[in-house]
Amino acid sequence: MTPGLSISGATIADKGTLGAFVQIGGVNCLLTNHHVAFSDEAEQQKELQQRMPMRATLYERPLPAWWTKATTHKLLPIFHPKYGGGGNRLARVIAYATPVLANKALDVAICPLEDNVNFSFYARGNPPYLIGPAVAPRLGMIVKKSGAVTGVTYGRVHHLDDRMLIIQAVQSPVTNDKGVQFVIMPFASGAVADHGDSGSVWVDAETNEAVGLLYAGKYDLEARDNYSLATRMDVLEREFKFTFTRN
Repeated sequence: MTPGLSISGATIADKGTLGAFVQIGGVNCLLTNHHVAFSDEAEQQKELQQRMPMRATLYERPLPAWWTKATTHKLLPIFHPKYGGGGNRLARVIAYATPVLANKALDVAICPLEDNVNFSFYARGNPPYLIGPAVAPRLGMIVKKSGAVTGVTYGRVHHLDDRMLIIQAVQSPVTNDKGVQFVIMPFASGAVADHGDSGSVWVDAETNEAVGLLYAGKYDLEARDNYSLATRMDVLEREFKFTFTRN
């Protein structure tokens, strides 16, 4: 699955936005949105009941101490966002016999990965690029993301507060707040972000440092709206003590 970093189940060939590969206390985890991890709860409960007998003993090894300190939730299967919440295809990458770190207000969930999950340190793009570590955003920063639906798009940090970012679409050529110019290919759909891009990581277009976790977008030509909303990655990294691994 792509992006932020490429994460896929051993038997899943489809590409879709799930989130980024991160580590907490040496545990390989998926960083994604709360609304992705817990989408369509009724359908997920049905799937959980069907699968639970064969997964109940998946994680027998001791969990690190930090799990016991966190507010935990019953982990449900993650539906493939490309097909919408409740779609008939599942991204079977999560060891859901274990707790999840989750915060609905920040729209974030951090889930341990199954042992057989394949992952890459590269985000999908042209060319692929490494992500991280997290960095504080700046007004005027030019950022990019690689989404399953809209692909690689660019934007400018238009607004930020202590938790979130508004990223406005930009047209080529564009210059960032440090005077570096970028030549950008036109967005295939015109939208900087759309449904199914959730979990993508916005990164500094110059350094590939992680800036935000995409959770929403709006594209309305008549209203001249074309922007993405994201949770600040430096806030998430500080709150949940995860690290992006680049080697």
